[in-house]
Amino acid sequence: MGSWGSVHPVIRFESTVAASALYREIVMAEVCEAAGSGLRAVDAVTAGCCPVMEAAGVSHD
Repeated sequence: MGSWGSVHPVIRFESTVAASALYREIVMAEVCEAAGSGLRAVDAVTAGCCPVMEAAGVSHD
């Protein structure tokens, strides 16, 4: 018979982070395409965190 194993937690975490970043990038690209704007990085970013992007040229109102 075969043996049981588990996914290494570090590999699982790294894969989750990469998938999350890709998802955010795709969603922002689709939103910006629909709104007719681009992306820009937000200046106030917490050290060690992923950069925050927002739609450029879209009013906060």
